[in-house]
Amino acid sequence: TPLQAIDRIIKELTALKSKVFEFKECSNPKCKRPYKPLSKFYEVAEAADGLSSWCKDCQRRSAAKSFKKRKGIEV
Repeated sequence: TPLQAIDRIIKELTALKSKVFEFKECSNPKCKRPYKPLSKFYEVAEAADGLSSWCKDCQRRSAAKSFKKRKGIEV
């Protein structure tokens, strides 16, 4: 359908734009260095640009923090 084609084109253009600039902003407000290389982001099929919104470092920190909370370890 035309809408799916337009959506696909928008995703491809967004991904191409990201590759041109080679950097992306991490959407975590607590990130120490918000602009990081694209290699610091996980690939996500559902995202508009094909990359996660949080960088790998922030996602790891968040996962470790929630693991500690579940285990009752002080964060």
